[in-house]
Amino acid sequence: MNENKSIKGRFTAPEGCSPLSFGVSLSIAAVSSIIAGAFPSAYGGIVFLIVAVGLFAYVLTARFNWLYIAAGAVTSILVAMACGVIFPLALVSLSYIPLAFVISESVRKKSSLVSTVSALTGALVIIIALSLAICYFTMGEDLIEAGQNIINDTFSKFEVYIDKINEAAVAAGKDVYTENNIEALKNAIFLLMPSMLVLVCMAISYASAKVFRLATIVADSSEMFYGGVWPISASLIGSVVFALAYIVGMFAFNNQTIYYSAVNIMYIFMPAQAIVGLRLMFARGGFFRGGSMKAMKLLTIGLFIYFAFLSPIFILELAAIFTVFYNIRVWLFLRRKNKEDKED
Repeated sequence: MNENKSIKGRFTAPEGCSPLSFGVSLSIAAVSSIIAGAFPSAYGGIVFLIVAVGLFAYVLTARFNWLYIAAGAVTSILVAMACGVIFPLALVSLSYIPLAFVISESVRKKSSLVSTVSALTGALVIIIALSLAICYFTMGEDLIEAGQNIINDTFSKFEVYIDKINEAAVAAGKDVYTENNIEALKNAIFLLMPSMLVLVCMAISYASAKVFRLATIVADSSEMFYGGVWPISASLIGSVVFALAYIVGMFAFNNQTIYYSAVNIMYIFMPAQAIVGLRLMFARGGFFRGGSMKAMKLLTIGLFIYFAFLSPIFILELAAIFTVFYNIRVWLFLRRKNKEDKED
């Protein structure tokens, strides 16, 4: 009896979550499983997975029931097979269940949006690895060949794009991309692929979390979050890692392995840092809304304009660096304050 009570309490809806009736929760769970089943087929896509994860996460949070998981698993596999996905590839449709569970658990633990997206990204990477393993055992060498064909096709399209740029450059009397330039660009794309794949997983995770957030707003369950909001935040650790990767990348340009490793790490940590940086600068009470430091504001605006023409990615880097300085400044202030409090 005590064990059953502890299990029930373990998945009780968090404080601030509006109650969800059995009929409504069952309906949402059913819709989620059907959408998830269509996801790996030609009739679905990543958007289907995102919606299924977000909706099912809310069901698991508001009214957890093992019946939803068991019935949803069977339904999603059957729908996938009905859409033409062969078994065991149809097992990929089950991805929405663990991903939804990650969001639900993060919300119960009052985790921030960044922590939730990070955990979700890690789970998604593991699921992708398992899915590739299933595909490999099902398709064998055909999977490797298909992957090589995708890479070759991507680089072929890239070469066609470069040829068009070169033609326009010749017509305008400007410099063209040489064979060495093209090979260097291909190499850069290949070496940056790890961070690009992680960023895609982060985008999927973020979109899924936002679908969940939309469900909480519709169901009037915003009080689950502190202050009724679930904003993006940037931790001091993330700022330090980004700063170290940025500095290493600056001084290790001649060492390809170290340089691209640093850049990959920098790109992975940059989204949260950049978003918070832009908010710190332009939101109400931000750097550009204040009345002091006019010279610094003009310099920053000038850099933004220059980077907008040079490369927009530099704008994100500048915003991320702003967050790094802000977090370190706050940390130093709190450390000094704590030291003064101990002395008093």
